[in-house]
Amino acid sequence: YNNIGTAAAVALADALRANITLRELYMWENSIKTEGVAAIAEALKDNAVLVTLGIQDEVDDQGAVMLAGALELNCTLTALILFNNRIGTEGALKLAESIGTNTSLSRLDLYNNKIEWPGGAALVDACTANVMITYLDLHQNNFPAENVSHVNSLLNNAARAEARRAATGGWNDTKPACEI
Repeated sequence: YNNIGTAAAVALADALRANITLRELYMWENSIKTEGVAAIAEALKDNAVLVTLGIQDEVDDQGAVMLAGALELNCTLTALILFNNRIGTEGALKLAESIGTNTSLSRLDLYNNKIEWPGGAALVDACTANVMITYLDLHQNNFPAENVSHVNSLLNNAARAEARRAATGGWNDTKPACEI
């Protein structure tokens, strides 16, 4: 809520590249625009400390595509919170694609965006295929809630929990999987 703008977001991204302590970054309504999102996404490719990133601003499909590219290379981010943005189907499809190769992300929050059902379906498929994902929030997008009402049981069934434990040497996450 600080309205830092694009230039400050770019400077913050530069600092993230050298970051060795900051683990969570929340950027709510800071007017960082696509250029700021691009800078943050580029910094995520090199950052090995940040585990939570939240951006509620004006992230559109172009910004989501950039963040998806970062997810393909980043192996420490566990939560990506992108609610109340303008992400549509193109951005959702690219995020879904990146989830297939990411082994650290466990939470993806895309509440209140502009995602149509093809993007929502791709995200559901990607999240159910990736056993590390335990939380997916797609409510208030451009498709009926009943299209994803089954996701909660899919993301937290016993077989997936066992696969997560095996993949992480015993880690078990019990938070709810999906909010519709």
